[in-house]
Amino acid sequence: SIGFHSCPGFKTIIMSPCFVFPCLLRTCPTSPLTRLQPHAPPASSRTSPRPASVHASASYPNPLGVHSLIFTESWTSESAGAAVSFAARCGYDLIEIPVLPGAAAVDVAATRAALDAAGMTAACSLGLSEETDVSSESEECVERGLVFLKGAVDVCEGIGAKHLGGLLYSKLGRYEAPVSEKGRENAVRVVKELAKYAKGKNVTLCLEACNRYETNVINTARGAMDFLDRVGEDNVFAHVDFYHMNIEEQDAEQAIRLCGERLGYVHGMMVTPIYCNVHSGGNDA
Repeated sequence: SIGFHSCPGFKTIIMSPCFVFPCLLRTCPTSPLTRLQPHAPPASSRTSPRPASVHASASYPNPLGVHSLIFTESWTSESAGAAVSFAARCGYDLIEIPVLPGAAAVDVAATRAALDAAGMTAACSLGLSEETDVSSESEECVERGLVFLKGAVDVCEGIGAKHLGGLLYSKLGRYEAPVSEKGRENAVRVVKELAKYAKGKNVTLCLEACNRYETNVINTARGAMDFLDRVGEDNVFAHVDFYHMNIEEQDAEQAIRLCGERLGYVHGMMVTPIYCNVHSGGNDA
């Protein structure tokens, strides 16, 4: 809850257990959290489709989003429209779409049409599989991972998503040993190459720090900063998640401040709904 305590002007209604902030922090060197602002009015107080000015206005610098898994188990041509429409009616600015190895391919045309109709934006996220793990010592596995990651960037470009986050550097799953130096070098090399590819498509990469049970490469904000230093590309940022920080960090606020201007994306998790005063200047919940 640290983000809410630090942002007295942040008034919204969180009805789902997962929400996301694509953070545009490069204009705020002092405190990443202070730029979180009220997002768009609830669906009941606006017309459809959602006005594009919501996303461009200086009054709403950080879009508030929701993961598509809240609404649908899979991202198909049929479910895309319903999920996007529902997210827009709930008042979200953005919906996060998973692009996972082995899953059905995202229907780019249908997704883009649904987003445009609702006036929504999107972000994409993923976790690599055993067969596409770019932190592997197997060059064949690393190459498969790079091909898959470039395909995910292509999906982002096709649907107009500006962020690709998650585990872009390793498989999503438990490892039995620490990452080897060769494996780490492979991951850095792939992310560096992917960043150059993504830059040409106006896509920002955000590397999610996950708990030790889901990756052995980046578990903390400090680990993310070290990895970013090794990658050395200006369109690669950290992605933090309050669930994972609750396991790995001693102080979530300090972890966020450590990332500073290199924090590009935030996942928040709520066990119960938070009700806040949307319209008046009353007390936050």
